[in-house]
Amino acid sequence: MPLNHNPIFRRRQCAALAIVVAVVISFFAWAINDLDNRQTAFKCYANVVTVEHYDTLWSIVRGNCSGNHIAAIDYHVKVYGTDIFPGQQIFLADNNDCELTNLLGEIYETC
Repeated sequence: MPLNHNPIFRRRQCAALAIVVAVVISFFAWAINDLDNRQTAFKCYANVVTVEHYDTLWSIVRGNCSGNHIAAIDYHVKVYGTDIFPGQQIFLADNNDCELTNLLGEIYETC
């Protein structure tokens, strides 16, 4: 009986193929997740910024953060909303792994 018609050989061949497919799928799932995390990553260098006339969250984030500015702006809009005013203090999250919480007007950061 030729080797490729042997039922035990076929089972082993199918098992090996299933393992290879599972490893490839796992690699791509990890790579996509890692790429998504890198695409939303940002780092801010100033902890507190005082809003001046004509400042926007966009200008504050662009001037004090690196990485994905849109993700950083979206993150800070969730905390402060879209209306900021001169004299207001804006606390910038150190990075996208930190969480800013607004409790009764007090901002707390947990990383």
